[in-house]
Amino acid sequence: MRERVQEKSVEVTVLLLGIIFVATNLRAPLTAVGPLTGLIKDNIGISGTIAGFLTTIPLLAFAILSPVAPKIAEKLSLEYTIGYSTIVLVIGLFIRSIPQTSTLLFGTILVGSAIAMCNVLIPSLIKREFNHRLGLITGIYSISMNLCGAIASGVSFPLANNLNLGWNNSLRIWLILALIACIAWIPQLKRHDKPDKIEELPIENSIWHSKTAWQVTIFMGLQSLVFTC
Repeated sequence: MRERVQEKSVEVTVLLLGIIFVATNLRAPLTAVGPLTGLIKDNIGISGTIAGFLTTIPLLAFAILSPVAPKIAEKLSLEYTIGYSTIVLVIGLFIRSIPQTSTLLFGTILVGSAIAMCNVLIPSLIKREFNHRLGLITGIYSISMNLCGAIASGVSFPLANNLNLGWNNSLRIWLILALIACIAWIPQLKRHDKPDKIEELPIENSIWHSKTAWQVTIFMGLQSLVFTC
């Protein structure tokens, strides 16, 4: 019994570390771009419109992929979908750091898509695995995500300019975090390999008819609008 408890404790710890490492990648690759847009424009000669797409594309990916993420997880499982998303993130970060317009945009699409999937699925995984400590684990997840996002926003330009790394190497640094997240998530692929059954809510209980859901949506939408602007 004691060995079983210890084994379960180790599994929970490994899962929590995996969530934290994935969370560190859900804002940093995006917030690191904004301060570098001037350098990117000067280096590869893109227009202001294309430079604007570098921060708009991820938001479009959030809007497009968020509704379908649960359906994909239902077929593959939460763990595998998150794992595949971290791999796509690594590939996207590498491609994005190649100093060409086409690779910059394509890499940004991959990065935004991977983050969009994890944005939806990590909270679902937390609710499933840590329902008795939902507030605490969600707080840890949020802090990890937003703290790294703030750090990336603050250090990306000094890395590129003061240390003479260039914008592409400054963005490429975040590959390290993504690779760590991939490695940290491997135990979850071994632990759970069955698709998740997601029950359909009756029409009368659908979130589309929930006043609370609409209130939360409006509140979160307004705060996101302020942050993005």
